[in-house]
Amino acid sequence: MIRYIIQAVLEVLHFDMVLVGILETEVRYSYSDRKVYFYLYETRWGTRHVKIHVTSRIDSAGNCKDSDPFDKMGVRRNARQTELYRINIKSWLRGRPLTKIPTYRQVKGGKWDFKKLLKGETPFVLNDDEA
Repeated sequence: MIRYIIQAVLEVLHFDMVLVGILETEVRYSYSDRKVYFYLYETRWGTRHVKIHVTSRIDSAGNCKDSDPFDKMGVRRNARQTELYRINIKSWLRGRPLTKIPTYRQVKGGKWDFKKLLKGETPFVLNDDEA
């Protein structure tokens, strides 16, 4: 218990959070499909957080329509029920590593190759002489 209190105080005093991954899925809500992005963050002390971003819905003509906040809350609820969230993200939040998602130390230390990931190639951990 004391360990968690110390960790919470350290995070409040020196809040250092790094974006370690973005996962994308489609969620069906109110007869329309929405793209949902999961932004995965990790702090220096290993605490992990997820932010869910819902895009605007697209009508049949291809125009984006803004939706009310209650509509986005329903999409977020449905996004938490998807297989991606329940199997991968929820286990990652509880401390299990995922092969697609780097750790805080890999990102801050320059050991994760985001350039290859942006090009569409498989990311890999760089050697010491390549970093």
